[in-house]
Amino acid sequence: MKKTLLQFAALAGCLALNAFPLEWNINNRTGIPYEVEISRDKLEKLAGVSKDCGFDVTAVTPDGNKKLEVTLLKGSNANTVALRFNVPQGTTALDCQVASDAALSDAEQLNFFNGALSNVSAWKSTNGGKIKAADGKICFNATRFGETVFSCTVNVPAEFAGAGAKFDFDFKSTSPEVWASTINVEQLNAAGKVLSESLTDPRWITLMRPPQVLTPHRETGRIHPQAVKLRLVIRARGVRHAIGADGLPPKDQNAFLPAFEISHLSAR
Repeated sequence: MKKTLLQFAALAGCLALNAFPLEWNINNRTGIPYEVEISRDKLEKLAGVSKDCGFDVTAVTPDGNKKLEVTLLKGSNANTVALRFNVPQGTTALDCQVASDAALSDAEQLNFFNGALSNVSAWKSTNGGKIKAADGKICFNATRFGETVFSCTVNVPAEFAGAGAKFDFDFKSTSPEVWASTINVEQLNAAGKVLSESLTDPRWITLMRPPQVLTPHRETGRIHPQAVKLRLVIRARGVRHAIGADGLPPKDQNAFLPAFEISHLSAR
């Protein structure tokens, strides 16, 4: 009898893990794409579900439950996937159910910056900045002190006008010393004018860059209804210093010149 109860408890636990709530705050914005990252690998270990499982998402609203259309994308690592869907207005909770096997969608088809990490000609620089592509990364080097601006401009399909968007990238400084950067995604109208609303808030991506540190950035925003292009702008500032990170006079002032690489870049 004891063994039967334990087996029943284990089965109940598996069934519970096949259905679970997703994180949602009623104060979150609706009408824009919402993404939740899930570990299918962990679900397989805890609940015995297929590693290739799909997911059904239901929004709980005052008008009843609504099943949402879910796009399954690659997650931030090999063991996770991202569920992308639009949340209807008035949603109070999100419920997720493990479904039949589902193939990953090609996230790059949704990525406005698709191919930018291998195409040096898609980028521009000022102040003598150098750009090269290597091993799936795009690498940047400032060659003079002062501000060096690196930029990449891409088209926005008309059907995305006014839609919510997610911007994420992985940034690593390769300089031996600390330097400052500001990153922004500007939106341009058909006349090439920069619109007042950017895709990201540069206040949160203005940082001092420590050497050899990989920094993932994840931002959400909205495509302006008049936007036809996005322009990623990276402002790197190199300043001479009398003292280095070790507290000693630097042997080479060029160590303060910004250098960095981007290994992941996506806006969708």
